[in-house]
Amino acid sequence: MTEYELADLFISLSAEAGRSTMDFVTVLFAYLVLAHFVGATLDRIYIVIVTLIYTMFAIWPILGTYQAGSMMFEITQAHPQISHSLGLAVDFNPGYVPFVVLGSAWALSLAYMYRIRRSVL
Repeated sequence: MTEYELADLFISLSAEAGRSTMDFVTVLFAYLVLAHFVGATLDRIYIVIVTLIYTMFAIWPILGTYQAGSMMFEITQAHPQISHSLGLAVDFNPGYVPFVVLGSAWALSLAYMYRIRRSVL
């Protein structure tokens, strides 16, 4: 790959990771708003349905962010001389960082819904 193609690929992967993160944050805050304002008043079946839909929509951005970071790492491992000359070197797999952070946010949002629901019982 030429330096231009490598730089363009890194920019595209960064944009994809950013888009996936924003998609996750949007869905996360929608779920938190629902939990906070109406979570205590909804029936259990509606909460289960909403939580399943939320989980399905949250998983894809988490995996998209992980994949974009992992691809950046693979590219730098395959083309180290070009990556270092452009200053694009990544020494560890950066896909794990957002995977852990976004996954933790997802788990905490479920815990928040559980806490809201538990306060009603």
